[in-house]
Order: sequence, then structure tokens, then C-alpha cells
Amino acid sequence: MNRLRPRLSPLTAAFCGARRRDAERARAAAAVREAERLRLAGELHDFVAHQVAAMTLLAKAAGTVTPDERAAAPLRDIQRAGDEALATARRLLRVLGQDRPHRTPLHGLDRVRELAEDFRRAHPDTRVELWVDPDLGAEPVPGLAASVHRIVAEALANSARHCPGARAVAVSLRRSAGQVSVSVRDECAEAPAVPRRAPGGESGLGLVGIAERADAIGGSLTAGPVPGGWEVLAVLPVH
Repeated sequence: MNRLRPRLSPLTAAFCGARRRDAERARAAAAVREAERLRLAGELHDFVAHQVAAMTLLAKAAGTVTPDERAAAPLRDIQRAGDEALATARRLLRVLGQDRPHRTPLHGLDRVRELAEDFRRAHPDTRVELWVDPDLGAEPVPGLAASVHRIVAEALANSARHCPGARAVAVSLRRSAGQVSVSVRDECAEAPAVPRRAPGGESGLGLVGIAERADAIGGSLTAGPVPGGWEVLAVLPVH
């Protein structure tokens, strides 16, 4: 004989449904954070591998032209240590599942300008502004530039999704006291159909990802309403 399931009251059913939705969102947010950490690990490997490879090549070249054996021996040690470090880093990527042979090269600040241009072409009625602090330099540390690019890309996607008829979108990169501030701010002509949420809110898993990235490199990210619109603001350490 089959047992009948107890009938839940409307209030209890609503409560159980809300609990399920909360659990599903928590799982989705955790997956986004993990994916962003793995993506960042791959980028950091590419940056570190480039730097270590350059160091080992310099050590090898210097050891080749140095007649003094006492000076050449430590240079050979540096070369061997660099080669071992690169091999260890490659093994670490395999463990993390990030050893893709055709990973996209790290983006620089020039690609941030491309993001602004792409957004301008896709939204011809929106005034798009980009300001890059001259103190930031033409090309900061590649790992930092890649994170700046990732944050700007996701923030612009958030603006396109929630404020498609924006009057203006302003992207600014500022440097001060060893930090870079990345701001993407939009001005909505009207309230969005779906209210936006901060990284920990009910929507916007993309913001969860870039918030995780900012935290992983020692920075912070906030997102929320400002007079007339919405702003995503990241503060990242230069080094």
C-alpha cells in the first residue's frame, strides 16, 4: 500500500521553494567563484612562466660569456632552478585542469580600449567615455592588466544586460597610492525591468566572478546604485 505524501500548507510550500532556490543559487555562485579562481590561476601561470623563462635565458646567456667560473656556477644554478620552477608550474596547471594548449594570451590595456569601442558600436545611442590615468603607464604588470580587462568586460556586459538604453556609460582607470581603481558607471534612462543586485544579491553571477577575482589578487569590488544609475568599482593593488 502506497503512503500518501502529507499535503503542505501554502506557506510551508513557499518556504520550501525559497529554501531550494537559495540552495541552488549558493551552488551556482560557488561554481562561478571556483571557475574564476581557476581562470585566474591559468593567467597567473602564463605571466609567471614568461618572467621565469626570461630570467633563465638571461642567466644562461650571462653564464656563457662569463669567463670566471665562480660567477658562472651560480648562474647555472639559477637556470636550473628556473627550469624546475616552470616544470612545477606546468604540473600544477595539470592538477587544476588549466593546462589548455591554446589559452587566450593575457590582455593589456589596449584591449580595454577595444572593449569601449565595441560597446560604442553595439549601442550607438549611448555616450561611451573612457579615461585612463596617465600615471597608470602604457602597460602595467600583465597580470593586473588582464584582471582590469576582465572586470571592465563583465561590468559592460552587466550594463548592456540591465540598462540597454543607457544615456551614458563611463569607464575610468585611476592610479593612486599603489592602487588602481576601475570604475564602470552607467546612466539609465529608465529603471531596468529586472532590478540589479550587488555581487552577493539575488542575481548577477557575473559580478560574483569578478568580485572573487578582485579578492584573490588582494583587491576589492563593490557594485551598487549611484545617483542616476549603477556603478561597478574595483580597487586593485598595483603590485
